[in-house]
Amino acid sequence: MRNSKKTGKVLFVSMLLLFSVTGCTSNPHGALPPGNSTGTGGGHTVAQSTPPHTNNAPRYIGVTKTDYDEAAKEARIEVQSVNESDLQNNNNEGILDTAIPEGIVNFATSQLPGKTVNRIRVKHTGLGAELFNLPVTDSSNSAQSGNRFQAQQFTGNTSTPLPPPGVEMDKNIQPLASLNASSEAKVAALRKIAESKLGMPYVWGHNEDRGEYGFDCSNYTSYVYHHALGYSFTTSSRNQYSSVGKPVPFSDMRPGDLLAFKEGAHVGIYMGDGQMIQMGGGTGKCSYLPVTPDSFWYGELSSVKRMF
Repeated sequence: MRNSKKTGKVLFVSMLLLFSVTGCTSNPHGALPPGNSTGTGGGHTVAQSTPPHTNNAPRYIGVTKTDYDEAAKEARIEVQSVNESDLQNNNNEGILDTAIPEGIVNFATSQLPGKTVNRIRVKHTGLGAELFNLPVTDSSNSAQSGNRFQAQQFTGNTSTPLPPPGVEMDKNIQPLASLNASSEAKVAALRKIAESKLGMPYVWGHNEDRGEYGFDCSNYTSYVYHHALGYSFTTSSRNQYSSVGKPVPFSDMRPGDLLAFKEGAHVGIYMGDGQMIQMGGGTGKCSYLPVTPDSFWYGELSSVKRMF
């Protein structure tokens, strides 16, 4: 056959596509204690080649190693093939879908909070092939804002505009609670939508609104606020941290608040009684986790955002 000399190599048909990147971050590779992880990058645009699964590369890949080249400002990710069935047992939250490059960008930028990532290289160690070489333009590489760093934001008017900062209303959806509904009705709506996904697996870049199975953390928070309240905002965890909602003191945390951790590496929704509902966080699925002052995640908290 004509291609016999290329056995074992992955061929890519190059074309430039622009992706508006969404997502959230987990951190299964050493930045967090075992059993804990973080949420996605978004606000990125990526020029990259055709998704490699169209060229006999595996559809799903599992991350085995992530490094950062400070001089080149590159994220370098090593992966291996995984089976689609592994999506049901993704406890380390390191599975990427090669059909969704924004999930790869979400993963890389979330693993490297505070770092500027201009390029992402993904190498399949089994195939010996580079699957992705993605130049990244990331608005969230700029300075972040949050509670720990800009406490002066809390002074002055304590009311929250509706919709809150960084949010638009989607007129094409009928949310469970209207813009002018009571806070109690909004919390109830958030709880109903959020809990309907309990146990759903964590997959980088996935969002049910796009017909995909599972979510990452910031696609999940965006989905919940969208269907519960009609809110439309970025699916980037970094940009949810920097641009969405009104920052309030940690001590004023209320049900319905958007929580951001590690400068946007992870996000969740506070539901009261010291608990947040979130996607991932070391569990590999949609679950509740504690955010009481003695908890791991409270120690990683960067910002509490009032959403109504």
